[in-house]
Amino acid sequence: MKEQTSPLHELSSTAQTAQQTRLVPSVSLSAFTGDLARTATLLALAAIIVLGAYLRLTHVNWDDNGHLHPDERFLTQIETGLQAPSSIANYFDTDDSRLNPYNIPTGQGGTQSTFVYGTLPIFVNKFVASNLSWISLGYFDDYDDYDHYNRSGRALSALFDLGTLVVVFLLGRELLNRYAGLLGAFLYAVSAFPIQNSHFFIVDPYVTFFATLTIYLAVRSARHGKWRDFALAGGSAGLAAACKITAVSLLPVVLLAIGVYAWPGVKPYLAPLWYGNRPEYRRMQDGRALDRAVVTMVVGALVALVAAMVGLDEQRRIYAAAVEQRYRFFSYGDAMLIE
Repeated sequence: MKEQTSPLHELSSTAQTAQQTRLVPSVSLSAFTGDLARTATLLALAAIIVLGAYLRLTHVNWDDNGHLHPDERFLTQIETGLQAPSSIANYFDTDDSRLNPYNIPTGQGGTQSTFVYGTLPIFVNKFVASNLSWISLGYFDDYDDYDHYNRSGRALSALFDLGTLVVVFLLGRELLNRYAGLLGAFLYAVSAFPIQNSHFFIVDPYVTFFATLTIYLAVRSARHGKWRDFALAGGSAGLAAACKITAVSLLPVVLLAIGVYAWPGVKPYLAPLWYGNRPEYRRMQDGRALDRAVVTMVVGALVALVAAMVGLDEQRRIYAAAVEQRYRFFSYGDAMLIE
């Protein structure tokens, strides 16, 4: 007679599987290779940044205080005349603000008559140069004199250009993959013209950084449609214009990106105007999708424009006040009514 085993002593299939799982650890090869690829990408990007930094931050005082670049010399002269405002109200008082280049005395009884650049680069450099000892924990002295303003300005130009290098990587990764991002970052790191501009205290490296950042955020806006990207893209375009007024031309790019994201909801209603009333367009028509698309285009454009003009933090304060006061319409016009 064959001996039978009691069901109480027989392992179920679930228990056998659990026992095998405990005895034989499971290793996910895809997770391992994914982590390895990310690590390799970060190491490669770090190496490219180091290479770019070496090419941009060496020989900062290449002219031995000769002040040979005319634009740099002009900005340095402006820096020597700027002073910190006595209050926030004084900063916004353009007729009396100590940070307004047009209020700098010329020594001939008049004031500075022309300034064709944006003020953001000179404000940033003025703050860094005047507080360099504190920023560097005493390693450097303050650079707040004529022969040192240009040095801190050149270092800042190099740092902003390194920021552009990182954004180029992010843009390439967003559009294609990490390899395209690394290739773009490497090519930018060794490009002669950015390296040259990084050795001058001029506004161009600042504009390039914020313009590239605007394009990256516009691409993200077109692909993902996040309100944060709308606002950041508008704010970045505004900062670019604060460096050079011609960068205001970036705002249509941001608005176009918002329109690209909203286009699928609008297309079924507009395409028949060109291609006729085809059945496929009638099937695609969705009133709710159209409403979302229109709201995205209108409100998204307003968010981007407000962020460009007043900044994201100020925009949040304005809309918080609008909510508190129960304004009926949240628009750019509301920002104009709040002081």
